[in-house]
Amino acid sequence: MKKKYLFLMQTGDFGGAERLQIDYFKSINFDKYSVTFGVNIDIFSHIFNKNNLPVKLVYLPVLHQEDRFTIKFFKYYKFFNTIKPECIIFNQFWLKSFSLPEVIAAFLITNGNVYMIVHDCPPVCPKNKGKKYFGFMPGLGLSWRKDRLLQTLLGYFTKNTLAVSNATRDSLIKLHKFPSYNVKRVYHGVDIEDNVPSVENRIKLRKELNISDSDKIIVSTAMLYQGKRLDRLVEAFAVVAQERNDAQLIIVGSGSEYSKLLDMVNSSDEDIKRRIRFLGFREDIPAFLQLSDIFVLPSDSEGLPLACLEAMSCGLISIVTNCGGPVEIIKDGSNGFLVEKSCEGVANGIKRALNLNSEEKRWISHNARKFVEQRFDLKKNIHSGLRLLKIGDG
Repeated sequence: MKKKYLFLMQTGDFGGAERLQIDYFKSINFDKYSVTFGVNIDIFSHIFNKNNLPVKLVYLPVLHQEDRFTIKFFKYYKFFNTIKPECIIFNQFWLKSFSLPEVIAAFLITNGNVYMIVHDCPPVCPKNKGKKYFGFMPGLGLSWRKDRLLQTLLGYFTKNTLAVSNATRDSLIKLHKFPSYNVKRVYHGVDIEDNVPSVENRIKLRKELNISDSDKIIVSTAMLYQGKRLDRLVEAFAVVAQERNDAQLIIVGSGSEYSKLLDMVNSSDEDIKRRIRFLGFREDIPAFLQLSDIFVLPSDSEGLPLACLEAMSCGLISIVTNCGGPVEIIKDGSNGFLVEKSCEGVANGIKRALNLNSEEKRWISHNARKFVEQRFDLKKNIHSGLRLLKIGDG
């Protein structure tokens, strides 16, 4: 009889975390395991069909901000009880996607077979001073302490917590006080056969998009939401474009910040505006990396930026802000550039990349590709993750 696994994910658009989830599904032995996937919205069915993945998709219970702990607990307990999984895996963002009531419900339903995958480097709950009693006695900040405790307890109701980078692992252990013995760093990886430099594709795709071979294409492939700080990139490009007539910017992705970014571009100088393109969500990401010269990820925080690994695998010069996980993959000046989290930092990084001579570009491109090949083998890393989730054959 197949062992029943339930994966859970709160999502909005398709990004690196969603691709990680799909890559895990592709590697599961469905002759041995039955898999159900609980989501808030369906952006996965067409991918399941395309890849013949026998994953059953169900919708998560709807929770409201005003729901009490017990309400959340019973909603999820009932939901889990209808599926009766033997193991539940929570796919978390910022430790905000799922909270303690849901995790405790899972713990009880599965007799403790609960696991967690954590992306990014979760910040601690903002500290509050608490109200003052009698107008002058300081409060104890009990609300803040309670929120901190509820986040910390998440780590004690899971068998293993998989952190996507050392930065994420350190954040969970040092800031959130997760037990160190069950927080494991498991890197993701990229398909180095799909994400590969291609002169042939570069020429073909540039012709299709009416881009000359001499133009310097700066690309960013990211979900358009606040934490990715694409506004920082648009500002930085405007600075660079005043000095470089051959520079163009392509942004691939969708998300809630699109309108804001479009307004920024439309308010720019006409010459700069015509050199910025938004291409929306695309599944053929390698194609846009292959036609480009420079990749930029200007985020405020990253766990392990899969988009950067894909760009490095394609041999691009990558410019990434120093914001957690990137320090584990970018060796400044050797396989890319690590810059400060500011418009000036990103602009200076782009200028450094544009000013490289041919030999320097070839050297950095070679180092980037080689680094990904050696450290981020997709099959090997996924096997390690599935083994920790007790769903692998190893």
